Amino acid sequence: VLSCTATAPDIKADRVNQRYVPMPFDVTVTVVNEGGKKSDSVFARIVVPADLKLYGPDAPDRNSKRVLPSILNPGQQGGVSWTLWHPITLTAKEYMVGIWIRTSNADSTYCEVKVIVPPLEAPVLSPTCYVPDSLHFDETADSYIPNPFDVRLTCVNKGGLPASNVTAFVYLPANVVLNNPADPL
Repeated sequence: VLSCTATAPDIKADRVNQRYVPMPFDVTVTVVNEGGKKSDSVFARIVVPADLKLYGPDAPDRNSKRVLPSILNPGQQGGVSWTLWHPITLTAKEYMVGIWIRTSNADSTYCEVKVIVPPLEAPVLSPTCYVPDSLHFDETADSYIPNPFDVRLTCVNKGGLPASNVTAFVYLPANVVLNNPADPL
Protein backbone atom coordinates (compact mmCIF):
# COMPACT_ATOMS: atom_id res chain seq x y z
CA VAL A 1 0.00 0.00 0.00
CA LEU A 2 1.71 3.16 -1.21
CA SER A 3 0.97 6.73 -0.15
CA CYS A 4 2.56 9.92 -1.43
CA THR A 5 3.07 13.55 -0.47
CA ALA A 6 4.15 16.25 -2.95
CA THR A 7 5.91 19.47 -1.98
CA ALA A 8 6.96 22.65 -3.78
CA PRO A 9 8.58 25.85 -2.48
CA ASP A 10 6.77 29.16 -2.04
CA ILE A 11 7.74 31.25 -5.05
CA LYS A 12 8.46 34.90 -4.28
CA ALA A 13 8.67 37.84 -6.67
CA ASP A 14 12.02 39.67 -6.53
CA ARG A 15 10.87 43.02 -7.91
CA VAL A 16 14.32 44.61 -7.63
CA ASN A 17 16.02 42.00 -9.85
CA GLN A 18 12.92 41.23 -11.96
CA ARG A 19 12.88 37.50 -11.28
CA TYR A 20 11.33 34.79 -9.16
CA VAL A 21 13.00 33.13 -6.19
CA PRO A 22 13.44 30.25 -6.58
CA MET A 23 13.22 29.86 -10.34
CA PRO A 24 13.59 27.20 -11.60
CA PHE A 25 12.16 25.25 -8.65
CA ASP A 26 11.81 21.63 -7.59
CA VAL A 27 8.64 19.63 -7.04
CA THR A 28 9.40 16.65 -4.80
CA VAL A 29 7.33 13.59 -4.02
CA THR A 30 7.83 11.35 -1.00
CA VAL A 31 6.42 7.82 -1.27
CA VAL A 32 5.80 5.62 1.77
CA ASN A 33 5.09 1.88 1.73
CA GLU A 34 2.33 1.65 4.36
CA GLY A 35 1.61 -2.00 3.60
CA GLY A 36 3.04 -5.16 5.07
CA LYS A 37 4.80 -6.38 1.91
CA LYS A 38 7.87 -5.22 -0.03
CA SER A 39 7.02 -3.22 -3.17
CA ASP A 40 8.16 -3.96 -6.67
CA SER A 41 10.00 -1.13 -8.52
CA VAL A 42 8.15 2.14 -7.82
CA PHE A 43 7.76 4.78 -10.54
CA ALA A 44 6.42 8.34 -10.39
CA ARG A 45 4.91 10.39 -13.23
CA ILE A 46 4.42 14.15 -12.89
CA VAL A 47 1.49 15.90 -14.58
CA VAL A 48 2.74 19.36 -15.54
CA PRO A 49 0.04 21.98 -16.21
CA ALA A 50 0.29 24.34 -19.20
CA ASP A 51 2.65 27.33 -18.73
CA LEU A 52 4.85 25.32 -16.35
CA LYS A 53 7.71 23.55 -18.12
CA LEU A 54 10.11 20.81 -17.13
CA TYR A 55 13.59 22.33 -16.87
CA GLY A 56 17.23 21.26 -17.03
CA PRO A 57 17.83 17.49 -17.25
CA ASP A 58 14.05 16.92 -16.94
CA ALA A 59 13.29 19.00 -20.07
CA PRO A 60 11.49 18.65 -22.31
CA ASP A 61 9.53 15.51 -21.40
CA ARG A 62 11.12 13.45 -18.65
CA ASN A 63 7.80 13.16 -16.80
CA SER A 64 8.39 9.60 -15.50
CA LYS A 65 11.14 8.68 -13.06
CA ARG A 66 12.04 5.81 -10.77
CA VAL A 67 11.53 6.51 -7.07
CA LEU A 68 14.75 6.07 -5.07
CA PRO A 69 15.11 3.64 -3.49
CA SER A 70 13.05 1.89 -6.08
CA ILE A 71 11.99 -1.09 -3.97
CA LEU A 72 10.38 -0.09 -0.68
CA ASN A 73 10.17 -2.38 2.34
CA PRO A 74 7.18 -2.02 4.69
CA GLY A 75 7.39 1.37 6.44
CA GLN A 76 10.21 2.54 4.16
CA GLN A 77 10.03 5.76 2.15
CA GLY A 78 11.59 6.94 -1.08
CA GLY A 79 11.43 10.03 -3.20
CA VAL A 80 12.09 11.76 -6.47
CA SER A 81 11.97 15.36 -7.72
CA TRP A 82 11.58 17.29 -10.94
CA THR A 83 12.78 20.78 -11.84
CA LEU A 84 10.15 23.13 -13.27
CA TRP A 85 10.24 26.64 -14.69
CA HIS A 86 7.64 29.37 -15.30
CA PRO A 87 7.97 32.58 -17.34
CA ILE A 88 7.36 36.00 -15.82
CA THR A 89 3.65 36.72 -15.54
CA LEU A 90 1.90 40.04 -14.92
CA THR A 91 -1.00 38.28 -13.13
CA ALA A 92 -0.93 35.71 -10.33
CA LYS A 93 -1.11 32.09 -11.54
CA GLU A 94 -2.12 29.05 -9.52
CA TYR A 95 -1.49 25.46 -10.62
CA MET A 96 -2.12 22.01 -9.21
CA VAL A 97 0.85 19.79 -10.06
CA GLY A 98 -0.12 16.14 -9.82
CA ILE A 99 2.00 13.03 -9.42
CA TRP A 100 0.95 9.44 -10.09
CA ILE A 101 2.78 6.66 -8.24
CA ARG A 102 2.70 3.13 -9.61
CA THR A 103 4.24 -0.27 -9.02
CA SER A 104 3.33 -3.69 -10.38
CA ASN A 105 2.29 -5.20 -7.03
CA ALA A 106 0.09 -2.40 -5.58
CA ASP A 107 -2.64 0.01 -6.63
CA SER A 108 -1.47 3.30 -8.07
CA THR A 109 -1.85 6.40 -5.93
CA TYR A 110 -2.04 10.13 -6.69
CA CYS A 111 -1.02 13.27 -4.85
CA GLU A 112 -0.75 16.91 -5.83
CA VAL A 113 0.72 20.17 -4.68
CA LYS A 114 -0.41 23.75 -5.29
CA VAL A 115 2.11 26.04 -7.00
CA ILE A 116 1.42 29.77 -6.93
CA VAL A 117 3.40 32.08 -9.21
CA PRO A 118 2.98 35.71 -8.08
CA PRO A 119 2.65 38.63 -10.49
CA LEU A 120 5.83 40.43 -11.41
CA GLU A 121 5.78 43.83 -13.03
CA ALA A 122 8.14 43.81 -15.95
CA PRO A 123 8.67 45.33 -19.34
CA VAL A 124 6.74 43.40 -21.98
CA LEU A 125 8.02 44.22 -25.45
CA SER A 126 5.66 43.86 -28.39
CA PRO A 127 7.60 44.32 -31.66
CA THR A 128 6.15 44.74 -35.14
CA CYS A 129 8.28 44.43 -38.27
CA TYR A 130 7.34 46.15 -41.52
CA VAL A 131 8.76 44.78 -44.79
CA PRO A 132 7.37 44.63 -48.31
CA ASP A 133 5.21 41.52 -48.75
CA SER A 134 7.01 40.73 -51.99
CA LEU A 135 9.49 42.02 -54.58
CA HIS A 136 8.52 42.12 -58.25
CA PHE A 137 10.97 41.67 -61.10
CA ASP A 138 10.85 44.53 -63.63
CA GLU A 139 12.22 43.19 -66.91
CA THR A 140 12.66 46.68 -68.37
CA ALA A 141 14.82 47.82 -65.48
CA ASP A 142 16.32 44.31 -65.11
CA SER A 143 15.92 44.52 -61.32
CA TYR A 144 13.54 43.87 -58.49
CA ILE A 145 11.10 46.56 -57.38
CA PRO A 146 11.23 47.94 -54.78
CA ASN A 147 14.97 47.64 -54.56
CA PRO A 148 16.46 48.78 -52.28
CA PHE A 149 13.55 48.40 -49.81
CA ASP A 150 13.04 49.53 -46.24
CA VAL A 151 12.73 47.30 -43.19
CA ARG A 152 11.19 49.10 -40.24
CA LEU A 153 10.63 47.91 -36.67
CA THR A 154 8.40 49.43 -34.02
CA CYS A 155 8.38 48.23 -30.45
CA VAL A 156 5.80 49.01 -27.80
CA ASN A 157 6.35 48.31 -24.11
CA LYS A 158 3.05 46.87 -22.83
CA GLY A 159 4.46 46.00 -19.40
CA GLY A 160 4.30 47.77 -16.08
CA LEU A 161 7.96 48.83 -15.89
CA PRO A 162 10.19 50.75 -18.29
CA ALA A 163 12.47 48.89 -20.67
CA SER A 164 16.00 50.18 -21.05
CA ASN A 165 18.68 49.57 -23.68
CA VAL A 166 16.24 47.92 -26.11
CA THR A 167 18.01 46.76 -29.25
CA ALA A 168 17.00 44.87 -32.38
CA PHE A 169 18.98 42.67 -34.75
CA VAL A 170 18.18 42.17 -38.44
CA TYR A 171 18.64 38.62 -39.71
CA LEU A 172 19.15 38.78 -43.46
CA PRO A 173 18.31 35.82 -45.69
CA ALA A 174 20.86 34.51 -48.17
CA ASN A 175 21.56 36.86 -51.12
CA VAL A 176 20.10 39.88 -49.27
CA VAL A 177 22.56 42.56 -48.21
CA LEU A 178 22.31 45.97 -46.61
CA ASN A 179 22.13 48.86 -49.09
CA ASN A 180 24.87 50.55 -47.08
CA PRO A 181 27.27 47.78 -45.94
CA ALA A 182 28.52 50.08 -43.15
CA ASP A 183 25.09 50.06 -41.46
CA PRO A 184 25.02 47.82 -38.37
CA LEU A 185 22.66 44.86 -38.27
